[in-house]
Amino acid sequence: MRNDRIIAVLKEKKLALILLAGALGVLLLFLSETGFSSSKKADAAEPFDAEAYAASAEKRLCALVREIRGAGDARVMITLESAGENRLAEDRESRASTGERSEERSDEAKIAASSDGGIVTVRREPEIRGVAVVCEGAGSDAVRREVTETVRAALGVSRDKIYVAQMKKNGG
Repeated sequence: MRNDRIIAVLKEKKLALILLAGALGVLLLFLSETGFSSSKKADAAEPFDAEAYAASAEKRLCALVREIRGAGDARVMITLESAGENRLAEDRESRASTGERSEERSDEAKIAASSDGGIVTVRREPEIRGVAVVCEGAGSDAVRREVTETVRAALGVSRDKIYVAQMKKNGG
């Protein structure tokens, strides 16, 4: 009889734990849809950070150039033509009014509203003005060619925007 009572209490606790876990799961889903995602939306509507973009691209490109056979140590600098932009979604209204001989048409654009001020539909990366790569192996034409082609492929820029120079020797 005592064992039956213990089993009944354990079943009640197990059921309570299952219900608590379910309620916690629903709460987490609710928080992820409201609290956490609204901070992500706010970040998306912030102005494009061109300096952070350039620094990140330089770091990644530098690591890539160092992997090229014969390139050795490398430094990379990227200059930007434009700062990039975030374009917000627009609701467009079109009105046409007709007169006797002319038709007048006006389009009105309104920013699509959201809780964070706008919905970003296009994030345009900055345009790259130029890329300078300084590496140990740039004394070799083959290495310079490989570095130039790697930069072209990685950043989508033309050859005339890329300059590869040999790094000065330490102690000399």
